[in-house]
Amino acid sequence: VYAYRLKGAEGWSEWFQFKTAADAPRPFRFLYVGDMQNGILSESSRVLRQAFRDNGGIELALHAGDLVDQRDDLDHDDEWGEWNAAGGYHYAVVPQLPAAGNHEYDNVLTPRPNARRRLGAYWPLQFALPENGAPSAKATTYFVDYQDVRFIVLDGTSALDLGTLNDQARWLDRTLARSKAAWNVVIFHQPIFSCARPRDSKELQDAWKPILERRKVDLVLQGHDHCYSRMTAERQEHPLEAEPLSEPGAVPVYIVSVAGAKMYGINDRADRESDRAAEATQLYQIVNVASDRLSVRVYTATGRLYDGFDIERGRDGGKFVSEASDVQMAERRCEGGVGPDGAECGVRTRRAALFGR
Repeated sequence: VYAYRLKGAEGWSEWFQFKTAADAPRPFRFLYVGDMQNGILSESSRVLRQAFRDNGGIELALHAGDLVDQRDDLDHDDEWGEWNAAGGYHYAVVPQLPAAGNHEYDNVLTPRPNARRRLGAYWPLQFALPENGAPSAKATTYFVDYQDVRFIVLDGTSALDLGTLNDQARWLDRTLARSKAAWNVVIFHQPIFSCARPRDSKELQDAWKPILERRKVDLVLQGHDHCYSRMTAERQEHPLEAEPLSEPGAVPVYIVSVAGAKMYGINDRADRESDRAAEATQLYQIVNVASDRLSVRVYTATGRLYDGFDIERGRDGGKFVSEASDVQMAERRCEGGVGPDGAECGVRTRRAALFGR
């Protein structure tokens, strides 16, 4: 056990204590959340706190970008303050693995198309991240090995707006090829398959999707769309008319999720192609890691089980995806302007003209 405290102008903080990862594979649990950026302290905090309240022993927390809502040419100190207050002491004792979203960047007025984004000044002040990422995006890409899981973090904003797409793709391929972990999890912000926007990101699909599938990544965790979607690549290529995952599917599993208060409406593709989807719903995800299984469970802000599936490893080393049997909630949708909880729906529609990154 390690213990530490901090001294500031007004004296000492309380003591915090934590344990580092084991030096050999063993079961553990991690948390993943999508965009917390809106209503960070007032509303997003309850999702995070419910996750820690209901699920003891969380050893890592993964954030799929847009932790805050900074934009234009402003760095929002107040929003970073809310983000830290939302996590409270949990952030002081549980390592955070953040991916940068588009709202971690400022917009820069420049005639050069590859220089219209600038990483916000607070990002490097919040996190001490490994310096082992893609050469062109070292401040926001990295990987971490934790007890038989390799976590790889990419930066979709840098890829799409700063010209680092192919460099990140090469680094991703090398990092996966060298992985000796039993499980590989990749995190980034802009999704491969959108559940809200009029079209998917063809650039990311063309550059990253073949690598994710050739290297048999297990989970691809994303944000950005302010809705929920879970799907396999094979489901996207061959939409099923029967119940989702009526037969075991193959990895990767692509998830988009949102923890914050801003919501977008589900697009038609998500209805056809997703194994499970939701709109107007704040969610968090708990992943339990074992030697032969990843168990993923998705919960609402009040702790109700909304979705679940397992990725299992067979004796031959092959991996397959199966539905959890304990999910009973109906899919959450808005109908006629009324949300799934009976209040006003409150979702926004992502029209083609609003496809901003």
